Amino acid sequence: MLGWIEGWALEEMFAGVAGQGAVDAWYQALMDVEMMMLEGTLFCGGTADIHKFFDQIQRKLVYEIAEMAGMPKGVLLAYQNFLENLNIYNGIGNHVGFKYSRECGIPQGCPLSMTIVALLMRAWIIEMRVKQVDAKVLADDVLIVAKGRRMLRQYTKALDYTHQYLQDMGSKVAPGKSYNFASTELGRRWLAETWWKKTTLQ
Repeated sequence: MLGWIEGWALEEMFAGVAGQGAVDAWYQALMDVEMMMLEGTLFCGGTADIHKFFDQIQRKLVYEIAEMAGMPKGVLLAYQNFLENLNIYNGIGNHVGFKYSRECGIPQGCPLSMTIVALLMRAWIIEMRVKQVDAKVLADDVLIVAKGRRMLRQYTKALDYTHQYLQDMGSKVAPGKSYNFASTELGRRWLAETWWKKTTLQ
């Protein structure tokens, strides 16, 4: 599977690919912030936390994108059969409930799930490059940083697109776990007072 993953992996992926994880993403982001502060570069950014992301992933979308990405057919078939025949049990104390199945979602504890998340977010990363912002995919959230005089405009467009992208996949943003930041008081105030309509949980 490593060769397949390397065929589509991007440097902005800090989950599901070999050699870097969420801690690496935060170290890199903090070093970038320190450098911008030293150089006097204006910047702003934030995160979008995906509410129960693994439970919301649409499996039909996973299968189609994995096939388009050239996932080995034997692995894809085994993975699909595993997910579609998975029985779930809820446990409370020493008691176990009746089994049931879910229409969507992938297991959080499965190592392959992180790779699937990275693959699903690949198109988002490419769009962030087009919008000229720095972006990183972590486990169940994303980080966006814009810099320069047009930082707020770029960040707003990138964040709105991010919210729409996640909603199109069937996901919801968790406003209480998402946050914004800026290097200027005016920027922080504007971000604090802005209502992001697509973050409303329904």
